[in-house]
Amino acid sequence: MPKKIGWETRLDAFLRERRRMPFSWQHHDCCMFPADAIKVMSGVDAAERYRLKYSKEIGARRIVILAGGMEALAMQSMAAIGLEEVPPLKAQRGDPVLFNCRTDGDPDGLSGGILDLSGRRILAPVVDSVGLKEFPVTAAIRAWRLG
Repeated sequence: MPKKIGWETRLDAFLRERRRMPFSWQHHDCCMFPADAIKVMSGVDAAERYRLKYSKEIGARRIVILAGGMEALAMQSMAAIGLEEVPPLKAQRGDPVLFNCRTDGDPDGLSGGILDLSGRRILAPVVDSVGLKEFPVTAAIRAWRLG
């Protein structure tokens, strides 16, 4: 799936906006954030199937459980829009990633994010916070090439 011409400018504006946005289930969470970024860059909605299907944590958890877990949900969503999986350390700026946001390695700490415009950090919203948190690229366990 190709990125639109001018994707860098659109992604930069999107990230600036999201750096001020409070965490919100369905609007600015770890599943919708990467899907929204993909949509900004390519015009394709990786989360179309899930939009407006939940508004609270319990609803989001239900979707994840029914998909077989966060990793399965990410893999299904990326495959559905035709993204090729790449080794996480080969991911490039703007690419969506699945990563462990917990330092203890807990599999319940899986989250979706994207690589920033430098390609060196993962950006993702975090529950009960405002904006985006940065994580090291080495936290990625799966990545997909966009464009």
